[in-house]
Amino acid sequence: MVKIAPSILATNPLHVLEDLRQLEVVGVDLIHVDVIDGVFAPNFGYTPAFIKALASETSIPIDAHLMIVNPLKYVSVFAEAGAEYISVHVESLDASSARMLLNLSREQGFRCGFAIRPSTPEPSWLEDVLDKADFILPMSVEPGFSGQKFMRSVLPRFKWFSDIRRQNAYSYELEADGGVTQENAAELVGSGVDILVAGSSIFSSGDVKQAAEKLRSACGVYTV
Repeated sequence: MVKIAPSILATNPLHVLEDLRQLEVVGVDLIHVDVIDGVFAPNFGYTPAFIKALASETSIPIDAHLMIVNPLKYVSVFAEAGAEYISVHVESLDASSARMLLNLSREQGFRCGFAIRPSTPEPSWLEDVLDKADFILPMSVEPGFSGQKFMRSVLPRFKWFSDIRRQNAYSYELEADGGVTQENAAELVGSGVDILVAGSSIFSSGDVKQAAEKLRSACGVYTV
């Protein structure tokens, strides 16, 4: 089953709990929370305190996307706050720090992911840690803001990671984040994606529950 992960960066902050209850009715699989420091990407996102408060209000797992510099300095704080999935950008890592991140994930019990900007080539060390990664997040927009248009140029990257997974019997999930809509959801699934992060297409729809349901329904109508 494809997992649906609404991104609450796109919601009205005054309506977070109301929207969360609607998403619980739908039975979404994750709540995607963008953590942005204003340095790595030109915006500001959520804090560990927010994630802790959110985790206290729901049993839906929290998926924290860390768009920050010096991620190893803070990743444990987000894990302790209640994030069950944590992705860190390859642009903020090297081979040594990537292995340190994986070790932390095993010690602290969170699922470890590697995110990558659309414009960033895959670093040489990334293939060496794919067997230990829990998920890979190739972004389909440049990080920072909700509401951007999906970059179709990223589709071959999803297929590439999917092919490597199949050829080597790896178990990591593939997560799509950026411009995900009902119109492209099934094509992403056809490219090997397991987790769909959707922000504006859910929270700007006027009916959060219906939009999340339609996104899930749209996942199975594409054939390759």
